Amino acid sequence: MSNVDSLWFHLPFAAQAVQHGWLTHPHFTDVDPLTTYLPSTPELFHGLGMLAFGRDSLSPLLNALWLPPTLLAAWCVGARRGLGHLSLVGGALLLASPLLVTTQPGQATTDTAALFFLLAAFAFLLNGAWETSAVVLAAVATGPEPGRCPAQSAPPAGPGPGVGPPAGGLRRLLVRAQPGRHRQPPALAQAGNR
Repeated sequence: MSNVDSLWFHLPFAAQAVQHGWLTHPHFTDVDPLTTYLPSTPELFHGLGMLAFGRDSLSPLLNALWLPPTLLAAWCVGARRGLGHLSLVGGALLLASPLLVTTQPGQATTDTAALFFLLAAFAFLLNGAWETSAVVLAAVATGPEPGRCPAQSAPPAGPGPGVGPPAGGLRRLLVRAQPGRHRQPPALAQAGNR
């Protein structure tokens, strides 16, 4: 693995969690604490591989393991409207984009995992017709990872203009129910940074 992000914070976070047994203690990998307070759900999977094998030998395969559920989530986005095949092709084209092809395979990067969680949230919302259970599942799906980067984040009120619940109350529920929404400020306060 030679990707800068893999070596800078993805793998060190996973190794620190395995070595110390704590997920809540901040791990600083640079003078700038920017990466310290990012949500790190996929790094937990790297940590499980390290725990099982005693080294990071499983890490290069993890992005390949995120591929099938990401394609399934892409298909589920359009399935209810009979457009599953088109949304699957769209997801495959996105995964085959030059940026993802050159940065994801064989590395410990997490963009494929973030795409999975984002597509899963959209699939829950669109297939669940914005019922409360679908909104809660979408909030759980967006909680772990898409908070990492604004470019990967789902808008808190839904997937986009013209696609939304029939009542504004469910939009407020989605915004309040997102577990990852309030994750960073408490971590900063816990570490004493203000």
